[in-house]
Amino acid sequence: MVKTTNPHPLAAQQLKLGIEVGVVEVAEVIRWADNLLETEPYNDDIANVSLAEHAPMKKLRLLLEKIADGTSEWDGLRLILGRMHQSLVKRPKKIRGYVRFFTKIWIRNGCTAPSDLHFIRGLETAFLLSKKGIFGSQETVRAALLKDLAQFVQP
Repeated sequence: MVKTTNPHPLAAQQLKLGIEVGVVEVAEVIRWADNLLETEPYNDDIANVSLAEHAPMKKLRLLLEKIADGTSEWDGLRLILGRMHQSLVKRPKKIRGYVRFFTKIWIRNGCTAPSDLHFIRGLETAFLLSKKGIFGSQETVRAALLKDLAQFVQP
């Protein structure tokens, strides 16, 4: 068994969060791991990801989390926000799942968010109020979220 330092913690964090929110497919993660095994020194953790094509999603996320160890979720999140924007444009009904995802990350990180991700704060409340017809509409919340996510779309 060969153990080396995990060379790509930020990429693993990005893929883990992308799998969690549904903007990254398992096949993309496996291709990533396979490519690293072909081009870089062998790493057990990367090999385990490469072999996890048919593993339960939770196990795949845990394997990626092991590689991402110590990497900020916020840094990984910034790398998938553009993809989330594109997905939300194509599939407006994903708004609820995205609101839940952002709320989970916000809670996991002590109910704080960096200033460039301030839009996460209060998103759940805005969505629930719009759903009940108390304040705005779900389309208003979706439009605001799209505007916030747009800054992360790569040209």
